[in-house]
Amino acid sequence: MDQSQATTANASSSARRSLKRKLEPEFEDRSEEDRKVFVLEPREAQRDLVPEVLDHVNVLNSALSSDEPDRAASKTAASVIAELAKNEDNVDMIVECGAVPALVKHLQAPEGVREGDSALRPYEHEVEKGSAFALGLLAVKPEHQQLIVDAGALPHLVDLLKRNKDGCNHRAVNGVIRRAADAITNLAHENSRIKTRVRIEGGIPPLVELLDSIDTKVQRAAAGALRTLAFKNDENKTQIVDCNALPTLILMLWSEDATIHYEAVGVIGNLVHSSPKIKKEVLLAGALQPVIRLLRSCCPESQREAALLLGQFAGADSDSKVHIVQRGAVQPLIELLQSPDAQVREMSAFALGRLAQDKHNQAGIAHSGGIVPLLKLLDSKNASVQHNSAFTLYGLADNEDNVADLIKVGGVQKLQEGEFTVQPTKDCVAKTFKRLEEKIHGRVLNHLLYLMRVSEKSVQRRIALALAHLCAPDDRKNIFIDKNGLELLLELLESTSLKQKHDGSEALYKLATKATSLSPVDAAPLSPNPQVYLGEQYVNNPTLSDVTFLIEGKRFYAHRICLLASSDAFRAMFDGGYRERDAKDIEIPNIRWDVFELMMRFIYTGSVEVNLDIAQDLLRAADQYLLDGLKHLCEYAIAQDICVENVSLMYELSEAFNAMSLRKACILFILEQFDKLSAKPCSQAYGCPTLNSLDTFFIAQEPDPSHLQRLSLLQLLSHPHHLPFRHENYQPSLVIKTIFIAALIVGGKTPSWYENGNSNSTLDGCQIETDWVDLDADLYYWTKALRPVQWYPGHIAKSEKELKEQLKLIDVVIEVRDARIPMSTGHPQMDSWLGNKKRILVLNREDMITTADRNAWASYFASQGTKVIFSNGQLGMGTMKLGRLAKALAADVNVKRRAKGLLSRPVRAGIVGYPNVGKSSLINRLLKRRMCPAAPRPGVTRILKWVRFGNGLELLDSPGILPMRISDQSAAIKLAICDDIGERSYDVADVAAILVQMLTRIPSVGIKALQTRYKMDVEGQCGKTFVQKLAIHLFNGDIHQAAFRVLSDFRKGKFGWVALERPPI
Repeated sequence: MDQSQATTANASSSARRSLKRKLEPEFEDRSEEDRKVFVLEPREAQRDLVPEVLDHVNVLNSALSSDEPDRAASKTAASVIAELAKNEDNVDMIVECGAVPALVKHLQAPEGVREGDSALRPYEHEVEKGSAFALGLLAVKPEHQQLIVDAGALPHLVDLLKRNKDGCNHRAVNGVIRRAADAITNLAHENSRIKTRVRIEGGIPPLVELLDSIDTKVQRAAAGALRTLAFKNDENKTQIVDCNALPTLILMLWSEDATIHYEAVGVIGNLVHSSPKIKKEVLLAGALQPVIRLLRSCCPESQREAALLLGQFAGADSDSKVHIVQRGAVQPLIELLQSPDAQVREMSAFALGRLAQDKHNQAGIAHSGGIVPLLKLLDSKNASVQHNSAFTLYGLADNEDNVADLIKVGGVQKLQEGEFTVQPTKDCVAKTFKRLEEKIHGRVLNHLLYLMRVSEKSVQRRIALALAHLCAPDDRKNIFIDKNGLELLLELLESTSLKQKHDGSEALYKLATKATSLSPVDAAPLSPNPQVYLGEQYVNNPTLSDVTFLIEGKRFYAHRICLLASSDAFRAMFDGGYRERDAKDIEIPNIRWDVFELMMRFIYTGSVEVNLDIAQDLLRAADQYLLDGLKHLCEYAIAQDICVENVSLMYELSEAFNAMSLRKACILFILEQFDKLSAKPCSQAYGCPTLNSLDTFFIAQEPDPSHLQRLSLLQLLSHPHHLPFRHENYQPSLVIKTIFIAALIVGGKTPSWYENGNSNSTLDGCQIETDWVDLDADLYYWTKALRPVQWYPGHIAKSEKELKEQLKLIDVVIEVRDARIPMSTGHPQMDSWLGNKKRILVLNREDMITTADRNAWASYFASQGTKVIFSNGQLGMGTMKLGRLAKALAADVNVKRRAKGLLSRPVRAGIVGYPNVGKSSLINRLLKRRMCPAAPRPGVTRILKWVRFGNGLELLDSPGILPMRISDQSAAIKLAICDDIGERSYDVADVAAILVQMLTRIPSVGIKALQTRYKMDVEGQCGKTFVQKLAIHLFNGDIHQAAFRVLSDFRKGKFGWVALERPPI
């Protein structure tokens, strides 16, 4: 969080910088009582002013004597020019007329009276005051500052500061001194060279002396000049302190005059900024208490500067934080959080954020009522106010005593709902959630559970909502089942408030996805159980066929041995007492030909592509013939198409065919999209005309949960008061408990798409175990013995340049990586190319890694705040969800366009990534037709191509982009193993040998897979030796062919599900 605090400090510096200059309104205020010049009428302002200005400049150039007429003319000319210069539009014209050198001449007394003439001088000090005033106004424009200095104004202005030692006309002397100090302020504003020049000309000592002036206006002007000179100029700061300014400045802090203490605190603030040494001197000089007192000043500017200064004091050391709190700063700072001035709120939150870095202060701020106003400031449209408030809350969350207070006032919901404008604030909020998660155990959890039992209902619900998002997996059963937290969430669904319904559904969705380690909608099915497959060539082949099926009048030739191995339904058909047992021709009356053919293709090959247009009929057939693997494929395909309009039908379908994964997907979708469902009228939301025909769910009708009555799930979730009946023993807590209870009791894992019988077995009969060996260290040393692997075809440089141009037009970027090596297939420059563009990460080839690996990567990227989708480009799994997510992420594009009066356009999504990770295949599957060239080798796509998906999405297919040089050779070897770079860039035998070496380091997977696949002993052999022996064993000594076979078998998944990378710890 140091970086976030630095950001705050920078914002604070910007706020202070905006306060440096004394512009026209303040000059008017200061001069009103003693300015005696005529005011231009509007009609006179419209005429050409150049001749008039030239006349006054000529007067200044000619009237240089001490005679009264000359002095009077000079005073009038300087006053008129000053009056005109108050309008900034006139400044350039005045300067072009030569007013600067003319005015500089009158910053000193005429020649005849410079030697100490004691006689009464006409207009004594008045001409010099008017000239200094005019020059100060001309210096408002930065481009004129150096011109005025080059004309010799600074030495004369510094001399004017010393006139308090001469003459007796104190009113006139004070006036000219004040105007000289103001002119120096404007000349030095944000001009480091002039600030230094003022010091060199000796301007700082007289300004420090003037702090003791009896005239408050002179004090204020001197402090304003010192404030500007001290800003970001270390030498000036040092000289101001060396001139003993601190005691007087601190006395000025005690002034009841707001204009005095405002300037004084501003000088001190600039002195201590980025100067630890001066900060200590200021504290030792006694500044702390008067600065704390200024928090209750009637002047918002003083309050702002005092709060900022306390924040800077708090950064000095831990003792300073304690002293500030002990001296009473916390309460007024909390009160200032509600100030109508945005900058006051910003700086008070900044100061509290610094103070909240001390553990005891954290408790004190919370106890003094700081949490609620800080939470309210999260709604501010000011990014700095938002960030400072979020940072302070992050600090408060570090104290266990504050966690319950933060949660019971709705802090978690406020942090979740906040619309934060800058990334550092979003990062800060994410870290606050992480910190709260870490605190919710032991004493803190017990305190929350106690409050959830005894507090008023609103507090109980806030706690239940927060715990649904933050609790540890092991605590879920205790919180939501044993302590009735689930009932509190379910009650929210019955509320008449849409906000409460939304919060309840969101919490239940979070709880459900936590309990289900993989969401059914996101997960893809594993390959089916290992068995004997006859292969594609035997599908509907009369060769050796011993049974024929008749479908729609057509014959389908099959083989009993294959059918008997496929499911219990066929075993019962052929081994039981049914007439089909001995029949040669079996009629299938209730399945279409195309559906039956796909089902049989699955039985013969173990895989099949399931399209949405046939998925429901195929699900029915798979359920009828007990083909669990096919059933999972169908459920997955159907789940990709769940939407608000059809979720009712999908749920009904899951009930009809006992499709548990699809059912869970529907429930999760309903909870996730609860707002949209609730917004629809009843008949539209359910897609049916009557309540009785709606999709159903279980609800307890009697105290004994075994007596269940079917009711509409959507009706219950969205409109519980419209139920056709309510039994007297109806218990809301049992409405959705059936979704979670089993998961919570067994420790947080409900059946997922992957739980398909013996789901941890490979196609070749090898058991997948969860052991994992860190291969990177070994891989590093193995690669050092090989020649470097580099591949950068000529088309990549051109494609990279074109892609960077196209990225400017893209709304959302879809980055595709290889699920086996997600880190190695991430381009090192991708983040810098994309900047703040919305991004979706797709991990393709998920069918080639285990469930544990998938879970680990899902958790890792979720912790990074990255939206990730797992896909299988070959089967099209994950593509529909990807399309919907891309549209959703970029939905605000057309909102902004319509706000500007522009027509809507399709969302533009760019698909990027390394070669051969499946970008083009993903597009083809999404479009359901071959629009982009794709092949299982890198470098096929060589040009950028836009394709349209429906009316709402345009996709950019791009060539694979690699770095010009792959510096990480371990990553290069993994790319070669997974066929993600060209074969010409590496030695096939070397890469195959390393692959074997890596597999042997995972004994329970790799050694068994190699031995089973090649019928060779691998233990005790290095990879190179194994490849050589394999060449002799199977390929007549051809090492290249043997190496290629090993790599090919790995790429096709013949060794089972093996990931070559795990998430970094």
